[in-house]
Amino acid sequence: MFGANEKYIVRLMLKNRIHESEGQAYENLFTIIMQKSNPNFEQVKPYGNIGDWKNDGFDKTSGTYYQVYAPEDITKANTVDNAIKKLENDFKGIYDHWNSICPIRKYYYVINDKYRNLPPQIHNAILNLGKKYPEIEFNLFKAKDLEDCFMSLNDDEMVSVVGCVATPHIQLDYSALTDVISHLMELRGDYMDYERLFVPDFEEKIRFNNLSQRISALLIGATYQVASLENYFKNNSEYAKADIQQRISHAYIDAVNSVEKAEENYGDQVFIKLIDKIYPNGTPGIKNAVLVLMAYFFETCDIFEKPEEEMGNDDPS
Repeated sequence: MFGANEKYIVRLMLKNRIHESEGQAYENLFTIIMQKSNPNFEQVKPYGNIGDWKNDGFDKTSGTYYQVYAPEDITKANTVDNAIKKLENDFKGIYDHWNSICPIRKYYYVINDKYRNLPPQIHNAILNLGKKYPEIEFNLFKAKDLEDCFMSLNDDEMVSVVGCVATPHIQLDYSALTDVISHLMELRGDYMDYERLFVPDFEEKIRFNNLSQRISALLIGATYQVASLENYFKNNSEYAKADIQQRISHAYIDAVNSVEKAEENYGDQVFIKLIDKIYPNGTPGIKNAVLVLMAYFFETCDIFEKPEEEMGNDDPS
């Protein structure tokens, strides 16, 4: 059974395939993964001059249809226009040819965005189709969604998609955590606003955990780059976020267990231990990236304690 290192490697191999695949190559990759992840998925082979009636694959048991578009660069203006035309024309073709045979309940426009944000025009186009056909659920299916389907496969199925996985002889940190830290280190001055995630009062939680003014300043400063981290999570698979969350939660437990409650500045010591446990012997740049991760998971309450009023209390009095 694959461990964390092997899962990271197969995920990296898939991401490379996604970045390299365009047109029919991406459709083939999509089809293979969908057939393995959903036994009800059926590929529609083009036939002569009638093609596939605009249907790249469907699940007749749920009335779900897929149409694939994999350009070289989805962000180019002419590509965006082509993507919208293809969306509208292909859906009309599917609706005209298939709806009377197998009613369409869900429609997925599969786009190889290569883990980028899609331009607003494409989101707007699919929302407009939803208004025109309110009985049908319309969705975008991006690279991260294909990765989620891939990561749900068993080990043998993943290998059949990306090939053999060589187990590294050198013990390295093969994880999504390494990826996200590299991502954050590459950013420069990204201080966008972001939505609060769970805790309504960030500063109150800092006080509740008896963190010093110095640690408070580090955490609050790191929150200004949380938008970049949220953007990373939006463009990557749920597996990646869950892997990072699990590693940081485990690191926090280790940090807590390594500090005596009675010690002076207990909260600060746990905080400092946690930085080192997330990424031992990191450079200043790495530690800054780790602080952004800690600010995010501090607010989602994966690390440090929630204020008492936020903790569960079954007694209404």
